[in-house]
Amino acid sequence: MESEDPDEMVVSTITIVRVLTVEHGLCDTVEAVDRNGDDIPLTEALGILRLAEDTLIREAMGDD
Repeated sequence: MESEDPDEMVVSTITIVRVLTVEHGLCDTVEAVDRNGDDIPLTEALGILRLAEDTLIREAMGDD
């Protein structure tokens, strides 16, 4: 994923996919990588997820 803004650079990406299968039911997969496709440290991934959680809650509440 690349930024559309030339003054920005995507540093890392976390992708979460939830799939419903007949055999296993709901299955989640997570990929947390840097811009080179290498795994990012667990502490960084968890920090990004915590910020995302806060952002989702604030957006749902209508808070800027």
